[in-house]
Amino acid sequence: LDNPRGCVFGYASDAFIEFEVVSPQRDWTSAHALSLRACQGSRHPSTVAEDGDLDFSITLRDGAGVSSTIRIGVYGGGLEEPFERSGQGTGSGWANEFETIRLHLRDFVAQGSGLDLSDVVAVRLEFGPSFGSATGRICIDDLEITAE
Repeated sequence: LDNPRGCVFGYASDAFIEFEVVSPQRDWTSAHALSLRACQGSRHPSTVAEDGDLDFSITLRDGAGVSSTIRIGVYGGGLEEPFERSGQGTGSGWANEFETIRLHLRDFVAQGSGLDLSDVVAVRLEFGPSFGSATGRICIDDLEITAE
């Protein structure tokens, strides 16, 4: 998960991006949170159409196929919409404004999900009307597991 690259993509229907967790890094029992640094893509028609916080879901899956999903909106919002600035091109919102979202790993095992944090094999980010905001443009810069 610690890769110095980022990605930018848009969606207008259900979509996902999934990251495999390599075997030496699958035991998350001593970790505290899943941390994601992302933003909405400024000046994009999907961002303008959403005109608000962008909501999506994050799913963890273990080696036995058990999964647990959290919608980021339950933490009080989503990815903030870019400030409506003008100048420096057409439209408004000229700067992508990254923010960090932290999901406590204990929340993924709450209420008896059965997820085994000692064997996490995949992290899936899920977008679209079934998982949050119907449309969007997102930039992801960082995805990591934190100790605190």
